[in-house]
Amino acid sequence: MGARSRSIAPGLDQLAVSAVRVVRSSAPRQPRVLEIGASGVPTEQLSFELPESTFTLVDPSEEALSDAANHLATHLCTESAPTTVVADIVEDLPEGPFDVVTSGLTVHRLPDDDKRALFEKVREVLVPDGVFVLVEEVSGPTLALDDLYHRAWLDDVRATGTNDDVVEAALGAMIYSHPATVSDQLAWLKQAGFRDVDCFSKRYGYAVIGGWKEPALN
Repeated sequence: MGARSRSIAPGLDQLAVSAVRVVRSSAPRQPRVLEIGASGVPTEQLSFELPESTFTLVDPSEEALSDAANHLATHLCTESAPTTVVADIVEDLPEGPFDVVTSGLTVHRLPDDDKRALFEKVREVLVPDGVFVLVEEVSGPTLALDDLYHRAWLDDVRATGTNDDVVEAALGAMIYSHPATVSDQLAWLKQAGFRDVDCFSKRYGYAVIGGWKEPALN
């Protein structure tokens, strides 16, 4: 997880730990993990907890994939180099199958229809009982709460001493974001065929959400 991600999203490490706990609750000892977006959230922590994992990273940016793969290969507790796939994250997910699918600070950039389509694609590439966990920027259920989340984020970022230029760049990037509420995303996960769907942890405008694919029929 890069220093920039930490500086513009204080508390991200704690959220990632929550996501890893969810994964560990059901993943096999050597899980096949797909990370959507190549941000390293929560893949970095997962590599320490389950070092025998095999990782596949998918992102439309070859540069982002290269940076993420190099970080995983040189700094983390992985026993094999990650596989990288340059592809549209909604239309062209690797087929897998995967035991775990994760994503961090990526899905909020997608329009809502694409989020729903992605959730359905994720279900298709997961094994039965496989888990999908996102660490994501989310919107508040009301305008007042959305404003509260934004002000809390600004206070937290400035408290870390983050450079003003970095803060301004993050604010500018928000015009390209489409965060959805926790409740909407949980509903979309259920509609896509996930069970035990929940928000596992939350800090203002950031949340850990996910669920499990239905088991195979006997």
